[in-house]
Amino acid sequence: VGVLQLLLQSGADIDLTDGEGKTPLAAAASCGFVEPVRLLLDASANVLSADRYGDTALIGASRVGHSEIVSLLLDAGADRSVANNNGAAALHVASIGGHEEVVGLLLPVGIDLFDRYGKTALHWGAHAGHDGVVRLLLRAGGDVSKVDNRGKTAFLEASSRGWSRTAQLLLPMVCDKDLADNFGRTALHWAAFQGDQELACMLLTAQADANLRDLGGATALHVAALRGRIEVMRWLLLAGGDANLADCNGRTPLFTASKLGHSDTASLLLEARASTDFADEDGGTALQWASFAGHEN
Repeated sequence: VGVLQLLLQSGADIDLTDGEGKTPLAAAASCGFVEPVRLLLDASANVLSADRYGDTALIGASRVGHSEIVSLLLDAGADRSVANNNGAAALHVASIGGHEEVVGLLLPVGIDLFDRYGKTALHWGAHAGHDGVVRLLLRAGGDVSKVDNRGKTAFLEASSRGWSRTAQLLLPMVCDKDLADNFGRTALHWAAFQGDQELACMLLTAQADANLRDLGGATALHVAALRGRIEVMRWLLLAGGDANLADCNGRTPLFTASKLGHSDTASLLLEARASTDFADEDGGTALQWASFAGHEN
């Protein structure tokens, strides 16, 4: 701090940038150096300056969760709505980092801004499984219906990442439990993929369709068979999941379970009257696939 004071007193250029376009204020803010930030702001450092990546001092401080510095920058006129080259504003980066105090300071500005991936702050909070951040964003009016460039809502984001508690937090606000992303995958597909039987149960209780297919023709049962998620499979079958629906390659869930050697899963499907007579587009049956893969059981 003493050296900085001497430099300021000697007329050093307060907004001189380094090779990446970062000012002393931005550098101090991103490192959490509170007193240097105070000195630079008192000396009228440019609070709006952005580096070559489009990051301002506010974005840098928000990314690493320095709430005191964020507060100082806001008091000095930092713009919450400015986005970097990825389209991310301070609220986006604070949300993905799980920095609740910073998120609280930044709200509500930028709550529904999209970054280059089509994601809002709520998407990023859900993506990282930060329940506290998600609650703050929801209270501030975060829109659960917004979809990103891949067709995912925040709920689908949490489901696909395996953040069960976060998905359950968002579920009551989701109108369409069968909403699919750009690949046709619903939350039930993702619950099957992750083996999240609690979420699967909640979705099925809320009347989610167990037989919806993704773009490859796979149902949640196919996904559960692929991953060997036997408990999720039980719920799907109880809810009317059809063990004899074939995907775009003509393969039923039994094909997948047999080929991968998931004997318990295959047994459960057989108990649910999965047919052994189906032949896929190559003319192979589930038994032939199991034999070919060396799964004698």
